[in-house]
Amino acid sequence: MKLEQTLDGEVLVIQPLVNNLDAANVQQFRDAIMPLLRQNPNVLVDLGQVAFIDSAGIGALISCLRVARERDGKFTLCSLTRAVNALFDLMRMHRVFEVHADSNTALRSLA
Repeated sequence: MKLEQTLDGEVLVIQPLVNNLDAANVQQFRDAIMPLLRQNPNVLVDLGQVAFIDSAGIGALISCLRVARERDGKFTLCSLTRAVNALFDLMRMHRVFEVHADSNTALRSLA
């Protein structure tokens, strides 16, 4: 899976370049992001291009959150699309993840 990566200070910003994060590609997502999480304790994932996410995708994000916390880091999400945000509201994932409207706001909170 293609992930766009940029380093902003001590925060690695990752943007999955996919429309869907679901059972069909979640293993590719995990394979691509886990080595990055092990190298960078503070990660911001920009989900602005992800139009759909299913329970497998949310499970992968929860796994990422666990890895970051084990390393005393932060795993933050931003730029959720309307559909993804609605699912997060429905599943109360805003209680689990730190979620910001955009990357600038998220980066300020991580600074």
